[in-house]
Amino acid sequence: MVNEQHQFGSVMFTDVLLPVTCVILVALFALQHYGTHRVGFLFAPIVCMWLLSISSIGVYNIVRWNPQVYKALSPYYMYRFLQKTRTGGWLSLGGVLLCVTGSEAMYADLGHFSHSSIAIAFTMVVYPSLILAYMGQAAYISQHHSFESNNHIGFYVSVPGLAVITVMIVTTCFMSLVIVLCWNKNIVFALSFLLFFGAIEAVYFSATLVKFHEGAWVLITLSLIFLMVMCVWHYGSTKRYEFDVENKILVFLCVKSVSVPHVEPEERFLVGRIGLKQYRLYRVVVRYGYRDVQQDALEFEKDLISSIAEFIRSGDSDKNGHPEGADSPYEMLSIVSKGLPFQEEDAGLDASSESSVHKETELSSKSKRVRFVFPENAQVDTEVRAELHELTEAREAGMSFIMGRSHMKAKSGSNLIKRITINIIYEFLMRNSRGPAYAANVPHVSTIEVGMVCQV
Repeated sequence: MVNEQHQFGSVMFTDVLLPVTCVILVALFALQHYGTHRVGFLFAPIVCMWLLSISSIGVYNIVRWNPQVYKALSPYYMYRFLQKTRTGGWLSLGGVLLCVTGSEAMYADLGHFSHSSIAIAFTMVVYPSLILAYMGQAAYISQHHSFESNNHIGFYVSVPGLAVITVMIVTTCFMSLVIVLCWNKNIVFALSFLLFFGAIEAVYFSATLVKFHEGAWVLITLSLIFLMVMCVWHYGSTKRYEFDVENKILVFLCVKSVSVPHVEPEERFLVGRIGLKQYRLYRVVVRYGYRDVQQDALEFEKDLISSIAEFIRSGDSDKNGHPEGADSPYEMLSIVSKGLPFQEEDAGLDASSESSVHKETELSSKSKRVRFVFPENAQVDTEVRAELHELTEAREAGMSFIMGRSHMKAKSGSNLIKRITINIIYEFLMRNSRGPAYAANVPHVSTIEVGMVCQV
């Protein structure tokens, strides 16, 4: 009769444990999108009741089965245990690791808590409860060495957490770097930390490797898959960053319609820098009269590049990137009367067969070779040549235009007539007028418009 009841209890344990666990996990992840603070508010009473329950059961087992189990807290008995059991004791460290795994899992996703609250909760509540629970289990096992079913100690016969101890080793290695690089401590202190905790974790790691063929290989396989995904992502991100760095020319273009019929080509482009010279940020103002005919996109791009190149060659900025005579890099724009001419040729042409009286610099790309043609006897230093090289490389990689579109709005407190005039009538006319991208004949695929609200 007793055996039948025992078998019935074992079946109930197996049949109920897995479904209940799945239901709890599904409910937990279903509530996750509400935020960790709401999930924590819901589960905090449950966790507190669970800690109180396991600590109470642990105290009962200690008193009932073996009150002397408290001696297990002493490292001396750990040494005696390993000395007596040798290989068997070393292999059992994998099961001991599960105790650490259970407590470590409680501290996932706690970034919204302060350091002091986590420390107080662990030292005053979590750690004592776990110690009492594990001591109670040890007291029970000390009086019950044989079991007909592993369900009684299923926690200890589970596959050890190889992933957890691997994370601990990696964390210890990174922590030693934090001690040196972030905390600016002595490297001897960091090495002592690494050797002390690393040696302990290495012993546990070696014990978990024995279970590799019993299921731990699944974790290793998943880790390698995720590692490959992360490496691919890192490789792609690095290549994208390198492309952005190599093609880092950025031009802010402003198209102005002035109240004159025509604007002379020599006065059309105003060019300046934004920030320091090494940033490679340019501000260009293009002025058109109300009767001027805009160029097509290709000619506009060429004139834009030529104007910026002439601005770079003329050296209107000092070595710090500030325009001469200006207090800040945003105050002055230079009128570029004539852009620096350049030629585009196929890369296969033989440049040695060409004759020219001008001084030239050659810049190569995959399909074209771009040449800026300098005036005769022009002195061009290495820094200017490097900036022109980056300018032409960026052009061949593709041009993007960031253009501003202003939206007018009457200030708070304006009278009714002004609000109607600005907010309704003028805004209606602005939305139905040609934008700066159309006025400059800039290709739409290369245009980014930035909106700005102007309160008048």
